[in-house]
Amino acid sequence: SELRGNVANYSEHIYQSPIKTSAGDVHFSGGNSQNYFGHTRIEDMADNKTRRVIEVQSDLYQKGGIEKAKQQAKQLSDKEFEKAIAQARKEGKTIDQFMDEKTRKLEQYNDPTAHFRMVREEVAQAAKDKKTKLQFPTGETAMKIEGLGQQEGWVIKRFPEDYKAGDSYDIEKLTPEKLKIGERVWQGEQGQGRSWIITDVLGGGKFKAIPKSEIDKIGSLDRLLKLRAIDGSPMPIDRMKETFDISGKVDINNPIYKFYEKDLGKYLKSKYNAKEVIDDQGVSWYEVDIKPDMKGPIEAFGIGAIPLATQINQDKK
Repeated sequence: SELRGNVANYSEHIYQSPIKTSAGDVHFSGGNSQNYFGHTRIEDMADNKTRRVIEVQSDLYQKGGIEKAKQQAKQLSDKEFEKAIAQARKEGKTIDQFMDEKTRKLEQYNDPTAHFRMVREEVAQAAKDKKTKLQFPTGETAMKIEGLGQQEGWVIKRFPEDYKAGDSYDIEKLTPEKLKIGERVWQGEQGQGRSWIITDVLGGGKFKAIPKSEIDKIGSLDRLLKLRAIDGSPMPIDRMKETFDISGKVDINNPIYKFYEKDLGKYLKSKYNAKEVIDDQGVSWYEVDIKPDMKGPIEAFGIGAIPLATQINQDKK
C-alpha cells in the first residue's frame, strides 16, 4: 500500500505492567493480556536503518482499565496513581477493581501518559537495535493507517449465483452510497485483505463493521446481535465493532487525529527534537534521529520506575 513502502519486517510489541488488568482481552489472549499495559505496531524498513511505530495504543485507558483509575471527575496525579497500584497489588486486585467506585470513563487519548511511556521504550529499543531513524505517524497518516477517510482499498465482491471456488467475480469500489447494513466488504488491495460485515451506517461515508471471522464463530450477524450473556444482559458487541470512514476527508476533530497531530507530535518535538518528513510515497511522519546514548535507562512517570516487560511477536513480511 501507499503507507507501507519497502517494509522488511512487521512486529507487535506488547507492554506489560506489574499489575493485572482486564484491558488486554480486547486485542490479545492468554498470558499476553493479563498484565496488559499497551501495545505498539512496528515496521522495520528495508534500509535496515529506519523503524516506524505505526500505532501506539493502550486499551488500558480505553476498555476498562485505567479509566477506572480516575477519581470521579478529578484525575489522579502520578504519585496518587502509583500509590493506588501499590495498594491494589497488596489487596490482590486489578487496578480497575480497586478503583471501581471512584471513577469516570475516559477515552483512550484523554490522558496520553501510557502512550508516552511506550514512546520512550520504543526510542530506547530502536537505539539498542542500532536504528538511526524512528518514525511516528502524523495525524493524517494515523487516520489513513486506521482506514479513516480513505476510499482506497475498500471493495465489494459480486459473485455469480452459481459461483464455485476459482470462478471469476466482479469487484466494485465501495463508496458511501453503497454502504448498507449486512453488506460484506473487503479491506485490502484488489479485495485480497480482511473481510467485514457492516453493522451500522453512520452517514457521510462513515460506518461500523465487525470482522467476518468473528461472525463466523457465532453463525450469523443476526445471532450475534441477539446473543445474550448468562444473566440475560446483551453481549458487548460494540467492543467488536470498528469504525471506518471512506469519505476521503480527514476529520481533524477525530480523537485519533488530535492525539497524533497534537499530543504525540508536540511530545516528540519537545523531547526528541522530531522533524516532520515526507517519505517517497508522499506520506508524512514525525522522525526522531536515534543516537546510541538513547538506549536508556527509561524514565517512568517522573517519580520512580514502574517496570515494563516487553513481549515481541514478530512476523516477517
